[in-house]
Amino acid sequence: MRRTLLVSCDLLRESDPTPGYSVACLLARLRQDPGYGTDFSVRHVSVNLLRYPPASHPDSLRRAVEGLDLSSFDVLALSCFIWSESLVNPFLEWVRQVGFRGRIVLGGSQITYGIAGSASLDDGRELSRAYPRADQFVPGHAENALLEICRRETPGRVISRWAPLQALPSPYLDKVIEFPEAAGSVRMETQRGCPFSCDFCAHRDIVTSMVERTTVERALQEFFLLQEAGVRKVNVLDPVFNAGPRALAVLDAAVEAGLSARLSLQCRFENLTTAFLDTCEALNVELEFGLQTTDETEAAEINRPNDMAAVERWIAELNRRGLTYEVSMIYGLPLQTLDSFRRGIHWLRDRGVETIKAWPLMLLRGTRMHSRKARYGMRERTEGPYNIPVVVASTSFTEHEWDGMKTASVDLLKPARL
Repeated sequence: MRRTLLVSCDLLRESDPTPGYSVACLLARLRQDPGYGTDFSVRHVSVNLLRYPPASHPDSLRRAVEGLDLSSFDVLALSCFIWSESLVNPFLEWVRQVGFRGRIVLGGSQITYGIAGSASLDDGRELSRAYPRADQFVPGHAENALLEICRRETPGRVISRWAPLQALPSPYLDKVIEFPEAAGSVRMETQRGCPFSCDFCAHRDIVTSMVERTTVERALQEFFLLQEAGVRKVNVLDPVFNAGPRALAVLDAAVEAGLSARLSLQCRFENLTTAFLDTCEALNVELEFGLQTTDETEAAEINRPNDMAAVERWIAELNRRGLTYEVSMIYGLPLQTLDSFRRGIHWLRDRGVETIKAWPLMLLRGTRMHSRKARYGMRERTEGPYNIPVVVASTSFTEHEWDGMKTASVDLLKPARL
């Protein structure tokens, strides 16, 4: 039997179900295969960084697996996200030092971004330089690629296998995810990929360039299950939930299921309709709008144009209806200044937006913004307990002015969401 150790770096609160949604999708696909448990097995270890003080993060991965006999596994599969990026190479170095001789496979958003920045989807040379101890890389959605790796020796440095969303099992309906007694927030998806191509974002599927959707029937069944479990909040992961007319059918499914949980949806102002908001009023909905900037020049520079007249009109309508919503901005954008950032906040405040959040620009591998950072003279600095690099200076703002943007953003933030 071929044995795989799957290690995920998670950020899970006490009220969150386990395992985390992304790894649960992988486990659901693996357990669906008839060879699971006979031809191959998978041991999942979750490393919840929220349970470790920041000073101990470098040792968290090692501590999670050092009690296992690593030599008994043929494959070590590790998730790589921006919050765990600084931990990966030291952990892989330790794994090799203690004698693991199997295949090391890396997946997750950091790997997807790295492939997007390569000259070819097939070479993986840049990733091999970034992670010299790894043997193989899985970009994009990994359900079918990881299944193949778990079942047999798979040649090649980059393993990319299309995983059609409608053919994949639901981690909720297949009971891979377990709910605590007082379930807080959960994640679900009705769509993968994004029809837009903002320069700073990596949501677009680099493997297929497609936007895929689950069936409305699956969404209905999941809403019924989440309602029965007493979940208090459902965060829908779709990059732009209202990207098409199907969004209304999904909302209707939530109504049919009698969903009482707060339903958090990432939307775009220009795609709103009266019928969409009418249905939102029948639910406990929280709409999130990633406006990013109100400045037309900055918006054009990041390939994220906004129809500000439509934005203003829909803000007024949201306020009239009393719907809960928030607007998020980014600071550290090309051509941005401290004054233009403040003007954006004031523009929203003047129009009655009560909840505004702002986040620093991150240069994700594989995005056009990352490839142009020299053009804008961007300088990065690691911030926070997870050592995430963010842009802190460019040709249009100094580090001192960036600190002013950060101060303004902190003033905006309210207590953390569920």
